[in-house]
Amino acid sequence: MRKKAVINPMNIDDDCFKWAILAKHVSVGHRNHVGKNYYNEEHRYDFSKLSSPTPISEIHIFERRNKGVSVNVYGLKPGKGGKVGKGEKDEKVGKESVVYPIRVIVNEKAEHFDLLVIEGSERMHYTYISNFSRLVRSQKTSHESRLFICKRCFTSFDEQVKKNKLRGNEALQQHMRLCGLNKPILPVMPEEGEVLGFNGWANMQRHPFAIYADFEALLEKHTERVGTSTDGIHAHHPMSYGYFVKAAVPIALMEKYDIPQVPVIYRGSESRDEVAKHFIASVTALAIRLGNPLKATNVPISMGVEELRVHNAKSVCDMCKLGFTETRWKVADHCHLSGRLRHTLCAPCNLKLTTPKFVPYFFHNLSKYDAHFIVTELGYDKESITVIPNTEENYISFSKRVMPDFSVRFLDSCRFMASSLAELAENLLTRPGDFEKFWETAKVFQPTDMPLVTRKGVFPYEYTDEWSKLEETALPPKHDFYSVLLEKHVSDEDYVHAMEVWRHFKCPNLGDYSDLYLKVDVLLLADVMENFRDLCMSTYNLDPVYYYTAPGFTFDAMLRYTGVKLELLIDYDMVLFVEQGIRGGLVQASERYCRANNPKTPGYDAEKPPSWLVYQDCKYTSQQLVRVRHGRIHTLRRVQVVRGRTLELLDGMTEKSNVGRVFEVDIAYPDNLHDAHNDLPFLPRNAVPPGSKVNKLMATLERKERYIFHYRNLKQAIANGLIVEKVHRVLEFQQSGWLVKYIDLNTEMRKKAGNAFERDFFKLLNNAVFGKTMECVRNRISIELVSCPRRMRKLINKPTFKHVTTYTENLAAVSLQMSDIRFFKPIYVGFAVLEISKELMYDYHYNVMRRHYNDSIRLLFPDLSNPYGGFLQGP
Repeated sequence: MRKKAVINPMNIDDDCFKWAILAKHVSVGHRNHVGKNYYNEEHRYDFSKLSSPTPISEIHIFERRNKGVSVNVYGLKPGKGGKVGKGEKDEKVGKESVVYPIRVIVNEKAEHFDLLVIEGSERMHYTYISNFSRLVRSQKTSHESRLFICKRCFTSFDEQVKKNKLRGNEALQQHMRLCGLNKPILPVMPEEGEVLGFNGWANMQRHPFAIYADFEALLEKHTERVGTSTDGIHAHHPMSYGYFVKAAVPIALMEKYDIPQVPVIYRGSESRDEVAKHFIASVTALAIRLGNPLKATNVPISMGVEELRVHNAKSVCDMCKLGFTETRWKVADHCHLSGRLRHTLCAPCNLKLTTPKFVPYFFHNLSKYDAHFIVTELGYDKESITVIPNTEENYISFSKRVMPDFSVRFLDSCRFMASSLAELAENLLTRPGDFEKFWETAKVFQPTDMPLVTRKGVFPYEYTDEWSKLEETALPPKHDFYSVLLEKHVSDEDYVHAMEVWRHFKCPNLGDYSDLYLKVDVLLLADVMENFRDLCMSTYNLDPVYYYTAPGFTFDAMLRYTGVKLELLIDYDMVLFVEQGIRGGLVQASERYCRANNPKTPGYDAEKPPSWLVYQDCKYTSQQLVRVRHGRIHTLRRVQVVRGRTLELLDGMTEKSNVGRVFEVDIAYPDNLHDAHNDLPFLPRNAVPPGSKVNKLMATLERKERYIFHYRNLKQAIANGLIVEKVHRVLEFQQSGWLVKYIDLNTEMRKKAGNAFERDFFKLLNNAVFGKTMECVRNRISIELVSCPRRMRKLINKPTFKHVTTYTENLAAVSLQMSDIRFFKPIYVGFAVLEISKELMYDYHYNVMRRHYNDSIRLLFPDLSNPYGGFLQGP
């Protein structure tokens, strides 16, 4: 308001949306107070069917009932030190408040309105933006020159002449072509010179505590219909829980703080919610007992003679690898819980190794199962709950604060190891009878028990549908182990195992058997995860319990191992440019049906020429894929007609060039190439195919406009006959093989792997690095779990409020629209890897298979993920 860019009609009713719209037509000098001046203008528009007050979600009704009218809505939030709020008499806005887009249409109508919503303590309030540029420009610059501002993201363009770049309205129109493809958002960009490097130094110390837990449930028969096409089979109600605390602290400390050293198993009564409530109470009490030693204990360092000698002999820091100086003096870093020497560090690095402020609870399949029991009970008090959502119903992780600066963090081990617990436990058996890797299980059970407790147990889940069955004194017959959901019986081998366990441990009833089953599951999870932690610590010197997923872990491991400093994109236009080039991996079926006439298979017809189906798995080496960009990124603008000749900027460029480029071009696909390229056309593009509503990546033979290429793909397309008609823009960057070191490390570790899990894990780490480099931050969602009524009211009154899901009378999940997005991901790396992998696939088809077999081979189902499927016709 102080900028005289906003008109705020002072009203005493709930129709502020109406008055904000009409403010545009009220004469200057009479706009501040709603009265006759506003009532005289009500005839202009149809405000019927709108609620009072009007939520943002109903504005489309107003637009539909008033042809030729469009409305944008913007919000206001505190910036640094700023406050936004509605007082009794006026809206008081902090000096550094930030405007952000909430609802922005793509094409403004003849009569357009920009509204600013101000968040109040009880409701939100609409005002009319009379001068959009004046309102927003102070967020962009302190200069007085004319600005052209995008209303969707606030990217601005001035009229200053810049070499090789558009300016003013011309630059804005080019920007809008890509910006209009995305939802309106306020992008938060890195500062100039900011880089992405490893900073997870605290994650290099092993967390002193890790807790492994599981629930068992009664499967009450359920006959209600869920949705229009789903029938509920069972309702799951927790009947017991178990957990085991893995502690790397002295036993005396565990005894002092009453930390359990054996698995804790609790089985409930017939109360439906009692088990989950008991679990939360137990978790909270235990977390406080664990947090106290972490915060209060500081055992003095204790070094042996040899440790002291090694420490004194070191001349460089174990972490940063820099030499010790007067300002980076040598420090003996030690564990404050045990006094044991951990590292020889410089003083700055020593300060980075902070004490953990959380205790991790791991469940196998937390996100899809156990979380449903836990989340609903977290509203027992008003302490904060944080959540990392994957979807509105599936959480990657969630945390509950139990004391100041300390929380319980619930994590899913499946997000590190996607295999079943049975398969993971089997991988720990290097040979029959060798239980060396079952450390925690061996501490609880006798040697004679080990053959029975080092594999996943068997339990009649669906048979156990009521509490009374836990009192049965005999193992149910084999047919009661049948799973309706899976539609299969338990195997004879598994049932024999269940009977052996029952007899060996002399189970008095099914309840005792279920407790044993639960204890074994918890200990197996502990052994699997502790072996996994050891593997990660020995290979990458990082503890995975500090991370939420394997992709997050491997990306940090890559940054630490390579030492690379990745330049971040500071220009939102560059982000849009690279995003447009990320099209995904090509997967298609080029033919509907194909049958081979193979002489070595039944049904061979000697009267017809022989033919074969070829299925090949193509592997990309690190040297092929990882020479990708890392720094000195800047844009050029070239416009030229280049029919019949190679582009000037491609001259001399090879896959080993230190400089790489990304081109935006118009490119033609000559008719004479269509038959030859029909199996696998170049230039796949995202579009909605005929008869569909879903965007697909399709390889077509059409001419492409403003197609974004990596230079290697463009060279390949030109070499195969495609004709570039015009170059619009070029992104130039420095590139090197900085990722080779990490890819090769995991490849070597995979060769040395002793089981299937380790082989798959090291492959996953390489693949996940790629996925993390092209992570789409736009897909993130904002959800807050709320147990405080005051906080709930505040969130509901936010203009970014979407909807609320009530779990219990004390807990609800509030879904919010993102007001801004931080673009701090090196998506250019993922783009380059994806494009180069396409180049290799096309090269293999056209320059290897086609060159060798000519027209005798047809491509059936290309897949960027590796397989090459073809049909080979014999002579």
